[in-house]
Amino acid sequence: MPSKVDDFWAQLKSSNAPKKKVADTTARVGSVRKQQHEDRLTNTSGKETKHEAHAAFLQEPQRATAHQGSREHEEPACSCAFNEDHFRQRAQQLAEAFRSENSGTRRQALSGAKALVLGSSQVPAPPEAVLTDVVEQHLGKALLRRFDDQSEGCRELAAITFLGALHAAPQAVLALLPYAVPVLEERLCFQANKSPKEPSEEVRLVLAQIVVVLIRLGGKAISAYAAEVVGFVVVMSEDPFHEVAMQACAAVVELNACLGMRLHSVSKQFVAQLLPLTTHKRHTVRIAALQAIKVIMHQNAHEMILEMIAWRDPNMIPIKAFYGDDLKVNFAGKLATDPHPMVRLEFLRTISDWMLNLRERVDHEPRLLPYALSALNDSCPQVVEEALVLLDKLGEQYEKDHANDLKDTVYYLPHEVRTHPRLLVYYVKNEPFARRRMPF
Repeated sequence: MPSKVDDFWAQLKSSNAPKKKVADTTARVGSVRKQQHEDRLTNTSGKETKHEAHAAFLQEPQRATAHQGSREHEEPACSCAFNEDHFRQRAQQLAEAFRSENSGTRRQALSGAKALVLGSSQVPAPPEAVLTDVVEQHLGKALLRRFDDQSEGCRELAAITFLGALHAAPQAVLALLPYAVPVLEERLCFQANKSPKEPSEEVRLVLAQIVVVLIRLGGKAISAYAAEVVGFVVVMSEDPFHEVAMQACAAVVELNACLGMRLHSVSKQFVAQLLPLTTHKRHTVRIAALQAIKVIMHQNAHEMILEMIAWRDPNMIPIKAFYGDDLKVNFAGKLATDPHPMVRLEFLRTISDWMLNLRERVDHEPRLLPYALSALNDSCPQVVEEALVLLDKLGEQYEKDHANDLKDTVYYLPHEVRTHPRLLVYYVKNEPFARRRMPF
């Protein structure tokens, strides 16, 4: 009969059986690894010692890990590197995809062209020289063809991509002008019912921005398309969308900077076209119109100041007045009493520029001076301050223009004038007058 001690030892052996299996498995794995290690040592070259081969065997996993890590760091750099051949091939494929009959395919191709031109996180921005060549050869004309696409989304994407291409590759503007101007003329024109041919306001805004960029980047070369550009300004100023009207004002400013005195023949037409915008319901449009009129008035359009203030010759009666109403709108009076202070401030700056820098300022000073004086009673402190500055500059300018006539008068002022309290208050307390030295 087995004793209780034997049963207890048997129970202990059975509980340690799994550990024995693990130990056996570990021993087998160790023997296999040892055999592989011995085989590797036997296959090494005779020049290597046993210790060198063993060290190389131990360092091999580390080398493999380091090499794999270096490849992981190098792969993003290689994937983001610019490949000119791939870029040109991709641009050509997208240009061909623009002609697809499926609107979804065209939209996807236009989105790809936008990412290709402007760059993205996956596609790096191309060099300017390469992009200029690709836009001139492949993408430019293909994008212009999509301006009359049936899908509004495709038209908007094409216009935005073309605008981005002009910004990214300004050297391509001269090559694209002969193609872009007719397309813009066709898309911006009015139909027979006086409605824009492009029904989407967002697309018309992008087209107007393209016109402004073409004028700015085209420089003097835009003079070859002067008639078309004048038509663009006329149509854009009459557009019901207020942002397009603001782009018309920006186009006039850019034209003045590019062509200057060459606008003498059309400057009056520009002013006549922009004057109604000074009564627009949005104050931003009124300010943009004033900024455009201010610069274009220097290009031999000073006679339009008479139309702006609704001036009439007291000795002449127009024939139209005998057959009906002959009404004129005093745009200057409306601007001087505009409810928005920024509009009144811009109007004051406009007449300040004309009264100080216009070549014909002497002829129009009596007509513009009442509006400068009315600004002294404005509710906005900034308008009052700039009106005082204007009057100070006008006084200095008058002294320079009539120096010989005022020389004795300024030097020999009466004693009571020198000590007049109101004169001292203006000269001492007001900052515009404090800069001037008194002649006594």
